[in-house]
Amino acid sequence: MSRIAVQCVGLALGLGLGGPVAGHSGAAAVEPPAKPSTVVGRLDAHAGIASTEIGARRVWVLLPPGYDAERRYPVVYAQDGQDLFDAALAAGGEEWALDELLAARPPGIPELLVVGIEAAPEAMRDYSPPGNMDGARGEEYVRFVAEVVKPFVDGKYATRSGPESTFTLGCGAGAVIALYAAWTRPETFGGAMALELPDLDRASLAWLDKRPAVGRPRLWIEQPVGDAARPSATAMLEALRAGAEVHYILGTRVSSRVTLAAAGLRALLTE
Repeated sequence: MSRIAVQCVGLALGLGLGGPVAGHSGAAAVEPPAKPSTVVGRLDAHAGIASTEIGARRVWVLLPPGYDAERRYPVVYAQDGQDLFDAALAAGGEEWALDELLAARPPGIPELLVVGIEAAPEAMRDYSPPGNMDGARGEEYVRFVAEVVKPFVDGKYATRSGPESTFTLGCGAGAVIALYAAWTRPETFGGAMALELPDLDRASLAWLDKRPAVGRPRLWIEQPVGDAARPSATAMLEALRAGAEVHYILGTRVSSRVTLAAAGLRALLTE
C-alpha cells in the first residue's frame, strides 16, 4: 500500500522484563501494576469473535447512556478497538475518548452503539484492500466485519440493522479499509468516517473503478494538510465523488481525533 500511515494502528506490544532484579540474584522480575480502566459508561467486551479467514478478535461494544433494549440504535463499526475507550488498553496509554464524548450526549449526535474491533499484529494486511500490498486481506477483513461481527452485534443488542444506520470508522490505514467497506458493501454500510486518511496513489485505488452496486454511500473524510495538497489526493476525491456523497475537510495539528470523530458523527448520523 502506498505510504499508508501506521500511527493510527495501535498494536499492543509486550515488554519483556528479563534478568534478575538488581541486588537480588535469581529473583523473579516484578510485574508493573495493572493500569486502572478509564472507561466511562457501559462497555461490553467479547473475546473470540472469529472467522476461518481472519482468526479471532476481541470486540468491544460501547452502549449509549440509558441503553434501552426496547429501542433501536444506529451502529458505528470502528477499527483499532483497543484504542478507542480505555487508556489501560490503548497504545501509549492514549485513548480516543469516544466513551467520554458520547457520555456527554453532545448536541447533534444521536444515541448510538460503537463497536470497536481489535487490531491484529498484522493489522496492515487487514486494512489493505486487494492489490495494495503483498498478502493484503482487506476483503476478508471486511467480510469478517459484515458477516460475523455485525450479525453477532445485531443478535445481541438493540440495533438498527439497515445501511442507513450502519457506518464504519477508521484512522490512518484503518480509514482506508473503512472507505473500502462502505464503497464495496453499500447494502451493509451506508457510510464511513475516515480520519487522517493517508495519501494514496492510483494503483492503491483500483477498487474505485467499480462503483457501489446500490445507492451512494456517505463518506466523511479528513486528511492532513500535507497529504491533501498532493495531486493524487485530488484524483482520489474525484473517483470517490463519482460514486458517493463526500464531505471532505483538511485536518490541522490542533485537531484532536475525538473532535474530528464528533464532527463526522454529526455529519453522517443526522436524521
